[in-house]
Amino acid sequence: PDYFGEAPEEERQMAAGDSKIIADFFYVEEGKIENYLQIWPMDIWDREEDTYAYEGDEYPAGQCWQIVDFMRAIGFPYESKE
Repeated sequence: PDYFGEAPEEERQMAAGDSKIIADFFYVEEGKIENYLQIWPMDIWDREEDTYAYEGDEYPAGQCWQIVDFMRAIGFPYESKE
């Protein structure tokens, strides 16, 4: 929500999503998806080491492909056509 400028904390939290609602809808444990619903800090791309939502994830936070790990966690595996 703050891509183009500062956003109030309430707006940031609303944009993060609700892991409980998603977990209930997809019948998964909330603890297995809640780390994907975090707003990336602005310095995420400047860090020396990658940060992953969960151990075993393929893609780090700050990379658009992290959505693939999230999809797998809710039961929708991504199959590469390569």
